Amino acid sequence: MRAFGVVMLGVAVVVAAWTNGCGRDEAPSRSGEGEAETVAVDEGVAARVEDRGAETAEVSGAEGRPQSEVVPTEESSGERAALEEVRRTGSYGELQRGQAVSAPVGSAGGTLRSGDVVLEIPPGAMPERRVVTLEVPGGAGALERPLPSSPVFGGIVGGPWNLEFRGTARLSVPVDGVFPPGQPLQLLAWQPGLMAYTIIARAPVDSEGARVVFPVARLGRMVLRPEPERVEEPEIACGQRRLRLRESVPDVSEDRAVGLVDPAERIARADAFAWLVDFRIAPGAETVGFKNEEVRNSPRTRRDERNHQDEDFLMDPNLSAAVAVLGALVRQQWRDPLSGVPAFDLRLTEAYDSFIEHSERSTHYQGRAGDLTLDPVPGSTLVERRRFYGQLSALAVCAGFDWVLFEDAFHAHASVVPTRMAWIEREGAARYALWERRLAGAAERVGEAGAIEGARALTTRLGWPGEVEEWSTRTVDGLRELVVADGRLFWRYADGQLPPASRNADDVRFAVEPVVRVDGGGGEVLEAWLRPHVRTAAWSVWLDARRDGRAD
Repeated sequence: MRAFGVVMLGVAVVVAAWTNGCGRDEAPSRSGEGEAETVAVDEGVAARVEDRGAETAEVSGAEGRPQSEVVPTEESSGERAALEEVRRTGSYGELQRGQAVSAPVGSAGGTLRSGDVVLEIPPGAMPERRVVTLEVPGGAGALERPLPSSPVFGGIVGGPWNLEFRGTARLSVPVDGVFPPGQPLQLLAWQPGLMAYTIIARAPVDSEGARVVFPVARLGRMVLRPEPERVEEPEIACGQRRLRLRESVPDVSEDRAVGLVDPAERIARADAFAWLVDFRIAPGAETVGFKNEEVRNSPRTRRDERNHQDEDFLMDPNLSAAVAVLGALVRQQWRDPLSGVPAFDLRLTEAYDSFIEHSERSTHYQGRAGDLTLDPVPGSTLVERRRFYGQLSALAVCAGFDWVLFEDAFHAHASVVPTRMAWIEREGAARYALWERRLAGAAERVGEAGAIEGARALTTRLGWPGEVEEWSTRTVDGLRELVVADGRLFWRYADGQLPPASRNADDVRFAVEPVVRVDGGGGEVLEAWLRPHVRTAAWSVWLDARRDGRAD
């Protein structure tokens, strides 16, 4: 039997069947953070698979053993070559491509075979007689979209997508030495309601290293991968323990920590693409996923006939910087046990929102909050979700968010203080005034002096930089900057770059103008600064590593 030359992960983990929890992405918030989306289980687990009623048989035999294997018999250099192939292709290997088999199954149950993949439906599991389909498309061909870089093994398609068993059926999959005996594997299914893969089952490879058997409550578009292991000491850490459910850091209200948003302070969608950062061009954007559910044009987003395309990508610069760090921390925290590559990506289900689907004063309305999950979505049980999302919440504290709440078993909520700016205006021959404002807020005159040196001294007393040379006008995420030109102040994307196109109310793509006039007191603007955002120790380590080219 072929096997990797690695330490076996030990005793098989307890198999987790898919319960009602895995069909939900978020749940209504204790803190009133809006109507977080709940996707009912019966909305489906995987992509639709058409019933093939013309090709029916109670049982279809296997067509031989898999012909493709990744792991060589040689160790050392051969094993390294195999792992390099895994990293390059994102797959441990292929199941034998099997014919799509459809069979009518009733209360007596039945067995379907596609290649060496076997689906056993026990008696009484079918609520009514249905045509059931099983297919092995070969390799990872069943992927609805790419997973994080964690490799997968084989693709399986079962249908119909809305089939729910009473109890569980058994899905038996050959692995033929690709994984060592006892290696825990996960079965992932594409869930269109969440627009993500969900971990629906866990089971160990048998003692011969030949096969793994998963209990399944539903069918869909599925792939296998080794169960990720948590890295106890990630490269960037701040010593934050895992948060408990409904615990916040710091232990104060969000209003006290970062300030909530009054209705008059909400950023309108017409202004959001100009004032906020579009994370699609932020550092680390390729490792962060977004639900971006507005693109589905679902009934929920059609209620007021407004367009909400691409809003989930928009953030206050302080938020985008913290999200970039958290994305790197997530990829360090969970690894594929055999290849060592990242096994999860950070996934945001919400950032900026103009749909007003959160609480009345939510920080989402200024792009200062993110609802955080993982990709793929962790397993269905409450214990499983608490384990993953409690740790995700701890990583968010390390990443430099100003307030983090492990809000419920389906996501964490994290927010930041608003980006703030200050500038000096000449108001007369020898009079100068200091102004400040929050991002997209109203300007406020906070001090005056008879000389520009006095105005600079005011900035020092108020916590602003005392020397212009020590502070760049760019935010720490490198995307937004303040520009003083012809006595006026402008807010723009760094280097004048354009954010990605969005869509207007007529569903027409348009480019967003990157330069925004910052209205102040009407005097001549001489100098301007962005207020530095105090971050955690982990933030400083990551920023130093990024400057040295060592960070993700």
